[in-house]
Amino acid sequence: MPARILVTILIAAFVALFPACTKRAAEKTAPNILLVTIDTLRVDRCSAFGYEVPTTPVMEKLAATGVKFTKAYAPTSTTAPSHAALLTSKHPRSLGVLKNGEALAAEDLTLAEYLYAEGYRTAAFVSSLPVKARYGFGQGFDHYDDSFILATASMGRRKGRIAHDRIGAATVDALEDYLDASQDSRPLFVWLHLVDPHAPYRAPVPLRARWPRGTRGALRRYDAEVHYADSQLGRALDAMSAIEREAGTIVVVTSDHGEGLGDHGWVSHGINLYEEAVRVPLVMRWPHMDPSGVQRDDPVTLIDIAPTIVSLLGKEIPADFDGLDVRGEVSAERPIFMQRREFRSKKVRKRRVAGSMYAVVRAGRKYINAPQENGEELYDLTADPGELNNLATSSPGSPGGVAAGLYAKELLAAIVEQWRERFALRQREHAPLSKAELKALRALGYVD
Repeated sequence: MPARILVTILIAAFVALFPACTKRAAEKTAPNILLVTIDTLRVDRCSAFGYEVPTTPVMEKLAATGVKFTKAYAPTSTTAPSHAALLTSKHPRSLGVLKNGEALAAEDLTLAEYLYAEGYRTAAFVSSLPVKARYGFGQGFDHYDDSFILATASMGRRKGRIAHDRIGAATVDALEDYLDASQDSRPLFVWLHLVDPHAPYRAPVPLRARWPRGTRGALRRYDAEVHYADSQLGRALDAMSAIEREAGTIVVVTSDHGEGLGDHGWVSHGINLYEEAVRVPLVMRWPHMDPSGVQRDDPVTLIDIAPTIVSLLGKEIPADFDGLDVRGEVSAERPIFMQRREFRSKKVRKRRVAGSMYAVVRAGRKYINAPQENGEELYDLTADPGELNNLATSSPGSPGGVAAGLYAKELLAAIVEQWRERFALRQREHAPLSKAELKALRALGYVD
């Protein structure tokens, strides 16, 4: 056979085999990924972020070898839209998903779909009704475990009632069973969702009995739930460590939103956009970090998580993603936007809740606008982290009053309007919820 023809055949064979070779190489060199979302976890109740009660020792150890972001925000204060934004790197308004029971559209690219196309096996283990697969959250997952098991009396949770959620131990058990049974050589992306800090704040009985009594009533029970969720995070980290690849594991731990614990008169979430409802913990660790144990104070949001993970893999960030790769420095002037769902005029827990609500945080100032409720609010988060002194209505002579806040209010209001125009509210028809679904959401404390 002439040498020229032989060379041509060999080149053609190499080109044909190249995709398979690179995929096999990726299977060996790509890291595993663990994304953990701890539902209803506000950052200031985490000892990893300075809380004096030792609620999150596992998260503390993770942060000591990774990076923690002290100014991380959820895009809303409701479970489903916040998770939808995290998994797609898009604002809830762009997705047309603003409340629980609304489903992701099939055409919206999720992180799981992207990673699956890159050769990953993908598995999710979730713990609450709003993120069940039937609401679109299963897109891109090989395996989606949302089969909730009724808790036992010893766990102290809702025995004998329809299971709308499950305790963290059961969810991590499902993860461990999956890992034990799997023989797949592909790199693994796991999303683990824990719901334990969510009301009614019933940690397992033994933990409640021994929990430090530095706080009272609901606050102490909430702290115990946070500590319990942190212990299940530890189990998940151990399980993933047992299947550690040569390329290591990317770990991201965060929350979908916080929780009102009497702040501003609310013991709930989804109603407002104050710091207790939207400031969340965010800890990341990836292989070969240098330096590690870093604290970052620049502003980030949950929609930054997916692009950061993609960038860590050395891949180009999809054009569909609106967030940033936050491994590098982020400008302190970056505005972070939030939106609450629109409520038809009604009362929630005897208080009027009506219309829409928008908020932006920029350079230490927080602007909130709810035209049908409290109108405009402006807070200096450095001097007033509890958001108690509304500069939009303060008297001119008060510290930081109208004279100091007027310009900031007008500027931030304009920034919010520009954001709303750029990311138009997507109008979508959602399937009506069944009576059983509505009942289940109400049982979890959500209003229609």
